[in-house]
Amino acid sequence: MPLFRHDFQGYSGQVIQIFLIFYQYLLCINFVSAQQLSSITPCAYPNVHDRAHCGILDPQLDHGLICDPDNVISMSEAHLVDTFLQRVYNERKHKCICNKSKGLNCWYKFGFAFLREIFPVDGAVSDLYGRDHCPMNRSLVQLAQYQPEHLTKADSIYEYAHNFARIVRERWDFSSCGEDILILVVLQRPAQLVPDSLPDSSQHQGASSNRLPVIFVSYGSQVAERFGLAEGFHAMPYSLEPLQRIVDEENERLQNGYPLQRVLNDMIQRLVVVLERAEKYRSPSPPKDHIPFWAWMAFATCVRRWKAGFVGDDTTPANPQGATTYVNLVQMMMPPHRSNYATPASGQF
Repeated sequence: MPLFRHDFQGYSGQVIQIFLIFYQYLLCINFVSAQQLSSITPCAYPNVHDRAHCGILDPQLDHGLICDPDNVISMSEAHLVDTFLQRVYNERKHKCICNKSKGLNCWYKFGFAFLREIFPVDGAVSDLYGRDHCPMNRSLVQLAQYQPEHLTKADSIYEYAHNFARIVRERWDFSSCGEDILILVVLQRPAQLVPDSLPDSSQHQGASSNRLPVIFVSYGSQVAERFGLAEGFHAMPYSLEPLQRIVDEENERLQNGYPLQRVLNDMIQRLVVVLERAEKYRSPSPPKDHIPFWAWMAFATCVRRWKAGFVGDDTTPANPQGATTYVNLVQMMMPPHRSNYATPASGQF
């Protein structure tokens, strides 16, 4: 009997051990699937306010808009980005974009989403997806290895990534009136975006051709409106060409081996300069005490008739008595009486 009990205890211990191993395996599978899914669809990318899933556990970064579920950057690099942004915000704390703003900063808001890589899958992003509607389909993980032909071209990759960034920005909802700017950083540049003329990885400063970062930026409606009203850029309404030019140039620097941290800081600084320039050159809105055009015309008419009432005009006969003519406001607004005009004699036309 004791022998049977010992065998049973040993058997149950093995069962528990096998169960724990299987449970850990399931957790690992779910983690990998979730990680892959966030690289496929923006609907699975963590919300910036979910600090645990964003991988930002430092309390000093709680106020920042940084999400890095794949641990693309270190905490020290995240601190450098946040410190640089706080300096930008403090220098412009009185330059509010919206009447009412979320948080302490009332200027443009920058958010950062980091990914190790991006897997374009047909149906994972759509122009219809956004803050209010963004379905998360876990079956997209199985479709990642079957990439359709139309998603293998560079233009399609760019469109996919820009849509990815837009949906993440809208889901985060960190703006008050559309003054949000989301910067999506992908650590491993898709092969379609690596030029054929790229030198060998040994010639790059520690960067290999399949680990070159790439940046995509999505802008809120207020940014587009500011550039639509800007007069100094000679661009079509709602054209973001000046900003996109900066992003393209900084991506080229990444391609040439410049460090990601340096490129991010330089890009933010250049974007800030262009945004401030747009604020300077945009058409000023009418002030609260703006006088409408019709009021100016009515005032001009009143002044003209007021003068005519005192000194007369070419068609008004002189006052034989030389008495002063008083004209009230109603008379000034009414058209002159016919009797005030001289009637030409017959045959003098």
